[in-house]
Amino acid sequence: GAYSLLLLVNLTKAVHHRHVVREHDIIDTLVRLLTVPDLGVTRSKIMTQLPAVLGQLCNEDDTREEIASQDGVIERLCDIYAQAPGGSELKCNVMFCLRQLCTGSRAIREEVGDRVLPIAVEELKIFHHLQDFASSCVLLLMTLATARKNCELMCKTQLLENLSYCISDIPHGQREEHHEWLSSLRQRLQDFQADAMPVGMLR
Repeated sequence: GAYSLLLLVNLTKAVHHRHVVREHDIIDTLVRLLTVPDLGVTRSKIMTQLPAVLGQLCNEDDTREEIASQDGVIERLCDIYAQAPGGSELKCNVMFCLRQLCTGSRAIREEVGDRVLPIAVEELKIFHHLQDFASSCVLLLMTLATARKNCELMCKTQLLENLSYCISDIPHGQREEHHEWLSSLRQRLQDFQADAMPVGMLR
């Protein structure tokens, strides 16, 4: 149950243990659990830990490709993301898993961007004071921003304004990397806007 998955979250931080999990065909079981339609999302302790385990397993390229190729995995994760409460552990774990799956695949980054960007932009402003949540959100956004299509979508939202607000609103004493990630994402979008601007409009 949930406690077994929590144990797997910790065990799969080690390369050796990830290999053992794969050798015992546990990945198929985890994917089947993920795609069970009647498994409660927001109240399920199993569902809270499941994306974290899958995300850890995605540290290996071949495992990541195997998980990403399974029918319905990306769509299901995006659905869970949309249903999960903002600021929750479940949402953090889903963002981690999606970020891992996006690595190395522009098509997946674009698919995920279409589904999660509007929610992520709004919730970052609301929950930026929650360090773990804000960090998970910004790291996912930074990964998505490596696809031009997603940068275009981000620039059409209020993300730049929200990032500036978040940076100015974070109390002193919080983790420095929190500021760095927010500033890095803002700079990436500002650079994209400058590159996309017609030459005559550049100042």
